[in-house]
Amino acid sequence: MRAPPPVRVERWKPRRGYVWVNGHWDWNGADWVWIGGRYERERRGYRYREPSWVQRDGAWVAVDGGWIAVGPTSAPPPVRVERWKPRRGYVWVEGHWDWRGGQWAWVPGRYERERPGYRYRAPRWEMQGGVYVNVSGGWVR
Repeated sequence: MRAPPPVRVERWKPRRGYVWVNGHWDWNGADWVWIGGRYERERRGYRYREPSWVQRDGAWVAVDGGWIAVGPTSAPPPVRVERWKPRRGYVWVEGHWDWRGGQWAWVPGRYERERPGYRYRAPRWEMQGGVYVNVSGGWVR
């Protein structure tokens, strides 16, 4: 797959109670296709992360966009060690910390049914603008 074309500039006007989500390029398996921008209703305690493409190990990989929680200013506690056994047809999704009600809450790990052609990306917390922001996990091609 070749690199995505430059992002298009879209005209938009501020709208009270909404955020503008810029359009982005998507790969349809044969070529790049432009997905136009749109307005999304604001969500208190969240910000919208634009989807993007990054190059990893010589391949272009999609980074999903979506609403991410704006969280705490202190790092999450260390990840807990969980015991699990390999299970045919499933992948183990490790537990992780979530920010709920102004405090850290542990979300236990679980088995997810395998999805051919996909791998599971664990959620993680990143420091952005002085606060930790949750980057959601999910299945990635």
